Amino acid sequence: MPVQISQIEYHLPARVVTNEQLAAENPDAKIILTLRDPESWYRSAAATIFARMLEFESLRADPDAVDEARRPHMEMVNTIVVEKTFGGSLEKHHAIQVFDDHNGDVRRSVPRERLLVYESGEGWDRLCDFLGVSVPATPYPKVNTTDDFVSRFPGKR
Repeated sequence: MPVQISQIEYHLPARVVTNEQLAAENPDAKIILTLRDPESWYRSAAATIFARMLEFESLRADPDAVDEARRPHMEMVNTIVVEKTFGGSLEKHHAIQVFDDHNGDVRRSVPRERLLVYESGEGWDRLCDFLGVSVPATPYPKVNTTDDFVSRFPGKR
């Protein structure tokens, strides 16, 4: 199974575990760095996960404002993403710098033979070739768009 060091699920740089730790713990793993335009990435992140985090941040002090079952999850997500990954700031210039630094760190730390630098719009061919599997007959999916995220996570408390 490939280890993906990238903008995991919601296109965020992974900073909970370092690239070096993941690669060292999985010496036979192939690593896929998914790229996208930094401005496009920020627009998407700001409209989706950052918006939910900022909403939570504005409600954090009020114990009744956030569902009791949701609060621990949001505390964990905000700690990992806002504090640990982005150093407390989701400001555009800073966030894009963190995004770019992460991509550069992965490129520098992962041996070339284990790394595929990939843009999802490329489709199946390079990805399947790198993984040593056949190209599926199904079209390459386009999922987790901004609209998909908003429909799954409306601004509810």
